[in-house]
Amino acid sequence: MNASADYITPRLKGAVYFEKPALAYWTTALFFKLFGENEFSSRLFAALCAWGCILLTYRMGVFFHDTRTGLFAAAVLSTFLYHAAIGRINILDMPLAFLVCLAIWSGFRYVAATPRRKYGCISSISSAPLPFSPRG
Repeated sequence: MNASADYITPRLKGAVYFEKPALAYWTTALFFKLFGENEFSSRLFAALCAWGCILLTYRMGVFFHDTRTGLFAAAVLSTFLYHAAIGRINILDMPLAFLVCLAIWSGFRYVAATPRRKYGCISSISSAPLPFSPRG
């Protein structure tokens, strides 16, 4: 995308590639511009989503119980080998998991107790890029 300056049509080695959501291509292109084209910047989106899952787990623990429960829950999740492995490779499993969990959690926070508009917006934004496909 950065080479062709076409941020609408994703391409893989020159061929049109609509199989994945555009959000993954956009964030990777942004990180390539910021940090250069290397392994670090190509895997950064998945790594940030893995950290996001850990922080989201902490927030859930704090919401339902207390800070200690949140810390223990986040610590347990950070010890899982599968979570660490998927967060290190450039595939969409970790971003999908993070965005789905964020959409469900913010949707729950929106309908629980007092509805707040920010939780509804977070839920909508985090679930919108997932099913995006230009082919319909």
